[in-house]
Amino acid sequence: MNQPARSPASDPVPTGAPSSVPVVGDRFVAIEVQGEAALLEHLAGWEALVDAAVEPNLFLEPWMVLPALQGLSGKRPVSFLLIYEPPRSHLQNRRLLVGLVPLERTRFGGAVRRPVLQLWRHRFAYLTTPLLHRECAREAFAAVLDWLEREAGGMVRLPMWRAEGPVHEMLIEELNTRGWPFHLDDVYTRAYLRRGSGGDAYLERSMDAKRRRNLRRLGDRLREAGTVEICTPGADDKLESWVEEFLRLEASGWKGAAGSAFLSRDADADFLRRIAAAANQRGRLEFMALRFEGRPIALKLNLWSEDGRRGYAYRIAFDEEFAKFSPGMLLELENIQRFHDRPAAVEMDSCASRNRFLLNHLWRERLTIETLWLAPAGRAEFWLRAIPLLRWLESRLFRRRGDRSNREE
Repeated sequence: MNQPARSPASDPVPTGAPSSVPVVGDRFVAIEVQGEAALLEHLAGWEALVDAAVEPNLFLEPWMVLPALQGLSGKRPVSFLLIYEPPRSHLQNRRLLVGLVPLERTRFGGAVRRPVLQLWRHRFAYLTTPLLHRECAREAFAAVLDWLEREAGGMVRLPMWRAEGPVHEMLIEELNTRGWPFHLDDVYTRAYLRRGSGGDAYLERSMDAKRRRNLRRLGDRLREAGTVEICTPGADDKLESWVEEFLRLEASGWKGAAGSAFLSRDADADFLRRIAAAANQRGRLEFMALRFEGRPIALKLNLWSEDGRRGYAYRIAFDEEFAKFSPGMLLELENIQRFHDRPAAVEMDSCASRNRFLLNHLWRERLTIETLWLAPAGRAEFWLRAIPLLRWLESRLFRRRGDRSNREE
């Protein structure tokens, strides 16, 4: 879908918007909208908020969210909480969008089925940090929590939460100020790349001399077997052909066998095609290929923030027939070099699941990702405290079902 061009930095609050709730006195208005059409009414303010966010989140930008809503939103309806601030002077007649939070309503607790309001993320989104305007981030975040206190009706879940940065600090301070109990349900670290003095120096600190020699030897053996090149799309290359190569290569390996490759579902493949085209149009897509005799044996797809400071190692695939040469590792060495060659690049998120061997052995830094549960104003505090017990009961139930199935076989 072609998105409208950027327009003024704020939007009028549409009349008749669903669930319009004033919060924090007369300063902010909170609106909960549902559906793509309703969300598009706020597109201009949304795009302006992306540029002004105190902490960026590529996974909440319109060109990422809108394709996901069409194919990846699942059975539960997705809504968006929008926080508006009144005009800042008598010369303005539009409210300023200062907060955007994606939400979905679900239930938790097995047979108990307690209501839960959680931050929405689809399976190809790797952060849920809400967008907050840098000029009034703390106040806007307080308005979000005020709305949750009135509307949540139970527990609030924050999955895939970045456990550092200004928004996390605001959360902890607000929870302590308000006295809201919370529960840390899950936590892990994933590889994170922060700029060093240069690519070679970074790799020297990441790997010992023996490991670097082994990787050079693998590269030499591959070049002895045939023509090897590391390349990016040229001016005459069609992006579509690179995307289709990636889809086929990923599906040929273990992800395809496990059903987690993009080609495993038509909606997933369409999502990747659309966001790759959108990122390329904005100059924010980076494709790299390790080719053997012209054939891709490793492909890497990176996405970048608009200012070029933050990268996201969104997806990588390699040909398992060439596993003895570690093609993914060889391509990652090139990625680290190119990262350091980018003048504006400061950091890159691996977007990786826990215990990813490849990046954990090359990238020195770590980003902590957690899942938090909140009980606004102490409501549902009993169920918050009961989460560990409910988790244990679920695991016992699944284990007993598995034992019974084994005996029946």
